[in-house]
Parts: sequence; C-alpha cells; structure tokens
Amino acid sequence: MTWNGNGFDRKNAQEPAVLMLHIFSMPTSSSRRRRALIRDYHPLNSVPEEYRHLVEIKFVLGHSEVHDDMRPEEKERLEMEEREMIVEQREFGDLIRLKGLHGGVNMNQGKTIEWMRWVGKEGGRESQWVMYVFILSSSDKS
Repeated sequence: MTWNGNGFDRKNAQEPAVLMLHIFSMPTSSSRRRRALIRDYHPLNSVPEEYRHLVEIKFVLGHSEVHDDMRPEEKERLEMEEREMIVEQREFGDLIRLKGLHGGVNMNQGKTIEWMRWVGKEGGRESQWVMYVFILSSSDKS
C-alpha cells in the first residue's frame, strides 16, 4: 500500500491477503451453477469496500480427465466441461485448478493436501502466515 498524500492508495494496493476463502468445488455443470449463485450473492458484499482488497475468494477444483477408453458421449461431456472451465476462468479469474485429482474431484483421496501444497507453493498472492493456521474445508454444496 502506498501513501498518495491524501491517504493510502488502496485501489492499487498489493497487500497480502488477510483472509483466503477457498471453496472446494467440482468441474461439473451443477457445480458451475452453484459457483454462479455464490458469485451473485458474493461474500465480499458484506465486507466494507475499503477492506475488500484484503480478502481473496476462490474456488478449488480439478480438471476433467478424458481417457481413450471412455464411451464417446462421456468423453464429449468431459471435454465440454473442460472448455467451459477455461471460459469461466477467463471471465472470473477465481478458479484454482489442481492437477492429478481423479475425475476432478478426489475429495477423500488427496484434494485437501493438494490444495494445501498449491497454497504453499503457488498461492499466487502473498498471504500472511502466522504461527497458528486454521483451515476450514467447505464445499460449494455447504
């Protein structure tokens, strides 16, 4: 944050995120509708505007896996879902796409640990790490 003579310039601030709210989701049409609903009633609307730059809200999901041995209609559906994810990311820029998740989901077989690795290595925006880190896992169905 920089001082502009009249106060701090928060609009162009690159301060670390104080709160990173990452919502677990899936690369499916029904999950896309839930993400749209969450965006329509965005949690940041309840945060005073002068503090919104301190909050990061993103959706965590995998990639739809297409295999040669799939039925053609299943393969086509997954390819379409993947194209829609690319469009959604271009439009909103709020998707964290994790690699190596079975079916893009894998909730009980490593999604949380892969997300924690992503935050630690590629977290994008710098964040404030403190001695005590609280992690709350939530999905777009909650």
